[in-house]
Amino acid sequence: MKRRLLALLCALAVLFSLTGCGGDKLPGGEPADSSEPVDSTEPSNSTEPSVSPAEEPPLPAEPVAALTCLDSVAGLEVNSLATLGGGRLLLSCNIGPEFRVILVDAIGDAILGETDTFLYSVLGERLNGEIVTLDPYDWALRFYDEALSLLREVSVSGTDAAVLSTAVFSSRDDCIYCLSGNGVARITLEGGCETFLTFDEDAEAVAFDPEAQLAAYTLRSADDVSEKTVSVYDVKEGRVLFTSPCFSAEDFFFMDGLLLERHSDYSSGLGFSDNVFTVYDTELGGISRILRKTGFGEFFALTTSSCAALTTQNYDWDSSRKPSVDFAIVDLASGQVASPLDMTGAVRACAAVDPDISRFVVALGTEEGSRLYLVDPSRISFAGKLEEDAVPAAPEQQTLGDAFSELREKADAIEAEFPVEILIGDEVMNTRIPDTYYFRSLEDPGQDIAQVKESVSAALDVVRSELSRYPEGFLEKFRSPRGEGGLRLLIVSQINSTSFESFEPAGISYVYGAWFNLAMSSDWVNVNLIHHELWHLIEDRILFDDPGAFELIWSDLNPTDFYYGMNFDSYYENNGAKSFILKADADMTSVCFIDYYSTTSPFEDRATIIETIFRPDNVKWFYPKYDSYYELVCSCPHLKAKLDYMARKVNDTFGTVYWEECFK
Repeated sequence: MKRRLLALLCALAVLFSLTGCGGDKLPGGEPADSSEPVDSTEPSNSTEPSVSPAEEPPLPAEPVAALTCLDSVAGLEVNSLATLGGGRLLLSCNIGPEFRVILVDAIGDAILGETDTFLYSVLGERLNGEIVTLDPYDWALRFYDEALSLLREVSVSGTDAAVLSTAVFSSRDDCIYCLSGNGVARITLEGGCETFLTFDEDAEAVAFDPEAQLAAYTLRSADDVSEKTVSVYDVKEGRVLFTSPCFSAEDFFFMDGLLLERHSDYSSGLGFSDNVFTVYDTELGGISRILRKTGFGEFFALTTSSCAALTTQNYDWDSSRKPSVDFAIVDLASGQVASPLDMTGAVRACAAVDPDISRFVVALGTEEGSRLYLVDPSRISFAGKLEEDAVPAAPEQQTLGDAFSELREKADAIEAEFPVEILIGDEVMNTRIPDTYYFRSLEDPGQDIAQVKESVSAALDVVRSELSRYPEGFLEKFRSPRGEGGLRLLIVSQINSTSFESFEPAGISYVYGAWFNLAMSSDWVNVNLIHHELWHLIEDRILFDDPGAFELIWSDLNPTDFYYGMNFDSYYENNGAKSFILKADADMTSVCFIDYYSTTSPFEDRATIIETIFRPDNVKWFYPKYDSYYELVCSCPHLKAKLDYMARKVNDTFGTVYWEECFK
């Protein structure tokens, strides 16, 4: 039976004993019911409880305490640890080829039991002593006793494996909580699943602390400070405590008044990854610091403190040397780091946290076997400092020069007519620009302002004309469910790539936060460019709803053994596609691509098809048999199959196939 249950029973025994001593009245003055016999071995005048609570061994006082209970098991390899609370652990182990699960009392330094049955996803221990596990493959809850014998199995219904992978057991609530899309689900121990919390439609729940009743969720940001925002919601108070910029959104943890985001940052020059921690203070509301530690491995957050443990396995693939192991404790409130264990001779390590006793449990393995250690972060000495990064700031706001005031009015008129935002000149510099490109502003020195203004005015005319071809309500779909962000057009003087030496695109499209950005060089704005780049954004919007929309079927629509070149510098050298390119003398039944640029990537393939069907009707110059490029494309069976597939995906997200509306 679990220690906390024993303590509860002892407390109840004391309460009942005191209630019955010194008189025969219950609280409130009413006489006690004496019809039932009282079974007591104590004298009637005793004031001591009838059951004496068992003495529990004290927790070790030293910062690092080595346990000896595994020393007698030669050749033991601990693969993973799971804590049940109260200092009790389940170890998944190997002894040579044999598999074992061992139950250990870390406080009493004793092995309590073992089994050769694999226990999937040990979640914790109920107050009645049952050990709860979750098998995400069979969708089953399994319950074991202290002898590690299976008591019963319960099927889980109403959820999926992705939800089950985030399962957290609450012994207080006697249920399981899981992150579920834009909210938190609760699974009862009878296997039923129900909604516990729901946030905005496009939110993503990223963390939940059952004990503190705090939840965190992210949303696409409507500003250019960060790509996402993260919010912390207090379930007990029923309100959002704060919303803050979020510069990455990989793994989140609640830790004693902190929300922590942790991700890896790979350095190609150094050849390893860093742990990067963004620390949010739930009381002050917002980012308190960003910390960095070399080496990325397993991470274990102690919810009762601001400390976490890191284990890293280092392999030297170019030699016969044995792997080395690193272990560190980081204090994310102070930015300090410590290495409290001697890792000499260690070839493997795994760890876990036990918030009941505020300790890390570490299993270090050598060639001879494994040993357990209890590490108390409140007593260890932090001798090192983590590297600290500056918190990214918002771009410095720049204003449009007076010379562009008339063009600004023209852009404002288009914004009033369509659900878009248009930025020109230095206004573009206020936005986040992809690292792989740089823009030259229309207001940069050394340009003929009169000529620039003329090209921008003509570009705005084309923008207005082509936006009017999209069905009513179509462009609204780019906005978030909260009505934020949306389609944003950036008109610049020049776009340059930092990845491809000779690639100077006329336009690019990219998503940042809640904004679907289309950047265009003013001298190159035309019908083809707008529909080509807008398709890229339409596809991005489709992928928000259906991430695998074009992954499985698209390759079947191409020639056998065809591969996209994936190089913008040399796409025109893809000679293997020559017989499948649309040309005036081509066999239309074999045409699979509009041009060589289509063979660069599947994304460009699709965008070039859309660009082509919207081309002005000069088709008869090259293809006298056809009245429009749309008709021409539809006459090519392979291109028509691609366009039909794209139409189904557009209709799924936008509720209409916009080009069919244009070419009725």
